[in-house]
Amino acid sequence: MASSNRACQNDLIHKQLNAFEKLVNAAINSFSKERLVHLLRLLLKKTAHVGRQLNSLKSLRKHIEALGDSPDDDKIRSHMDSFFQDVRYSKQLKEYFDDRIYLPLKTYFPVPPNVPNMAGIQEDLRNGVALNLSKCAEQLKFINNQWQNLLEFDEIQASYLDPDTTYELKDLGDCSNFERLARLVPDCLIKAFKSHQISKTWWIQADKVVKERVALQNNVKNLEYQLIRDAEEITELRKGLDEVDEEEKLVEKLKHEFDELEKRCEVNDDSVLSYERSIICEDLDFHLRLLPDMIRHRGATEAKIFDLERQIDDNKYRKESALVQLEHIEQIEKESTRKPSALKKQSKIPVRKSVHN
Repeated sequence: MASSNRACQNDLIHKQLNAFEKLVNAAINSFSKERLVHLLRLLLKKTAHVGRQLNSLKSLRKHIEALGDSPDDDKIRSHMDSFFQDVRYSKQLKEYFDDRIYLPLKTYFPVPPNVPNMAGIQEDLRNGVALNLSKCAEQLKFINNQWQNLLEFDEIQASYLDPDTTYELKDLGDCSNFERLARLVPDCLIKAFKSHQISKTWWIQADKVVKERVALQNNVKNLEYQLIRDAEEITELRKGLDEVDEEEKLVEKLKHEFDELEKRCEVNDDSVLSYERSIICEDLDFHLRLLPDMIRHRGATEAKIFDLERQIDDNKYRKESALVQLEHIEQIEKESTRKPSALKKQSKIPVRKSVHN
């Protein structure tokens, strides 16, 4: 059930990322910064009596209100309406991203907590994926806050603008009188583009966490199986050591019996005693020939048991470490499934009503 739910969430995020990418690319391709810069210059020229700086949407509205009724003024006014539509569309893109991508990522693909630094834990999760996810989360949070602040107020704060948008205007002449205004929409589109790229990385890296959970579960099963096999092998090897001990005891017993018979034969020359002594002597000779090999085998067996015991200790530690890490991952997934669905209440897909021609 959990794996099915996870697969569904994975598929939804994938679709939303693809849809958002298309929306952003379409907006980037349809927006003309050259047209906007040209119109802002015309607007400032025609409304110079209002002021020579355009650094906020509020000041832009004042200059538009100061336009006359000539066909050229109407054309500028019409294009400025398209610009305000671009700004509204940027806000819609932001809402779409927050509702359909950012919130679901935080809900269903959360950044895992720090994993204890223990030997045997998979390095890619402890040092790789976890760090990548944390970095993605931090970058996305920063960009998202900048994006939100940029669109929240009429006054455009330079600190919220992406440095990359400076290069958007470098070939368009002097834009110092309206630079922040000219950078507003391109900046939002750059933030949307970067947010998509980071979100995609987040999603891919988070999926590795899920795959790591499966790998950890398999690893725990394999370790448990190996622990059972090693314990069984030690049991069998110790049985072999018991046989060597029994053989040594038997040799000592035969020696004692032979010595006793030897003494009795010296006192009493009895054929029966001599026969018994010869039988004991043959048995003793047979077991004495076996004993050296068995003793050498005991040394190898004891070394093998020692190695297996060390292997068992190591595998127990690896199993405990894997279980700790597995508990972290399963706790993340458990918490995410308890949260209300972030994909049910979503903003509408933004529709671009007008573009620059």
